[in-house]
Amino acid sequence: MVEQLLTTGGGWQDQVGCLYPGVKKGYTAEDDCSIDVEAISISKDFELEINKRMVLIYTGKTRLAKNLLQ
Repeated sequence: MVEQLLTTGGGWQDQVGCLYPGVKKGYTAEDDCSIDVEAISISKDFELEINKRMVLIYTGKTRLAKNLLQ
């Protein structure tokens, strides 16, 4: 909702990743601001393998979805 009010062009669905822990699948309706989240079970070994290979890099740069979507 905030993204639409600010006309940033982004989707509020992106926030699901930080709101719900673990591996998940989010479902939204086209005209409804509600979301259903399905947890996906993974083994501890698989989680360890993913964590060994995952990297998060903070660039400090601000990006607006509307600039990427144009």
